[in-house]
Amino acid sequence: MIVAFTGWRAWDDAPFIRADIDGWLAREALRGTREVPVTVRVGDCPTGADLIIRDWLYGVDGIALVVYAADWTNLGKAAGPHRNRQMLEGQSEWDTTAGKPADLLIGYPQPGIATPYKNSGTWNCITQAHYRGIEVRLPAYRPSAEALRENADPLLPFAVAGER
Repeated sequence: MIVAFTGWRAWDDAPFIRADIDGWLAREALRGTREVPVTVRVGDCPTGADLIIRDWLYGVDGIALVVYAADWTNLGKAAGPHRNRQMLEGQSEWDTTAGKPADLLIGYPQPGIATPYKNSGTWNCITQAHYRGIEVRLPAYRPSAEALRENADPLLPFAVAGER
């Protein structure tokens, strides 16, 4: 199975993403559909969801983690959408499943933003996956206990107009 991940670059509720990934892996193993290794494709953003996912899955037995980098220097603003396409289609010399499209995209868009908006790499990836017929799963955000301790209303900052 090939799973691509995408997510908001400012995501900071790591316990939510970790629990979601663990739940997904447990469900796949229990249904008997998990192949070894599962190939996980993720972006190289040094912050947010990409970082959380890479840190959580690095070195996990049965997971082949492939990091897709965006070429901002040569492609400018087109680098993100280009990287998303490569990740969904498996266009990397480092990917042992190269040439095979992802079976599933799991996305963690910015909480409180339910529709695509300009300059959102996460929503671009989701849209590209839909266009390619790749199943997309967007877990309902339930703030972790850690996030609730840090902020009594974790969605409030996201609900303020103009804070994208």
